[in-house]
Amino acid sequence: MFIIYTINSQGRMIKLLQTNFELGLLNAYLLMLIYFIVSMAPFMFKKNSRYKEISPTNITDDFGKVLYWLNFIIFTIAIIVSIFLPIIFDSIFFYIGIALWITGMIIVLGVCMSWAKTVEKKPVTRGVYKYSRNPMYVSFTFTYIGIGIVTLSWVFLMLTFVYILITVLIVDYEEEFCLEKFGNDYRDYMKNTHRWIGRAKK
Repeated sequence: MFIIYTINSQGRMIKLLQTNFELGLLNAYLLMLIYFIVSMAPFMFKKNSRYKEISPTNITDDFGKVLYWLNFIIFTIAIIVSIFLPIIFDSIFFYIGIALWITGMIIVLGVCMSWAKTVEKKPVTRGVYKYSRNPMYVSFTFTYIGIGIVTLSWVFLMLTFVYILITVLIVDYEEEFCLEKFGNDYRDYMKNTHRWIGRAKK
């Protein structure tokens, strides 16, 4: 068990975050599995090359490849760790965390619907993509921070934040790829839509 303490207003030490590693049916892997299945739906039910084209094998920049593989390694570690993280139900943090997780799930469902309604030769600009150029990563942020909170695990939260930091750098490579593939269509889309989240600029 790993525990982080903090000092309250009365000078007493209280538990802020802890990580209990134990196997159980109601562990964080359930929430991760649901997210993974939903987020992979466009790939499983529709032959869509978008997933295949943006990958470490198609990135020519060495630093970009390193970033992709680092993210993959951290993501894999997070999956393994989640198997041993019990969900803490008897805490107010459960409701905060599950609300964030549900928000992320709603966004990723929107991503799936937007992909399904867009032909491959055009950039995805409808639905949740009107409010973010990278809603999949936004959904990841909400979902995985939520998992870290419902498990009260500073280890999982640390892995999530490192993953997010690397993702911020990876987005440059992905958007460069989209510019090469879609040209002015994507350039106009970038001008009118926030990278992460916000109302349309036009």
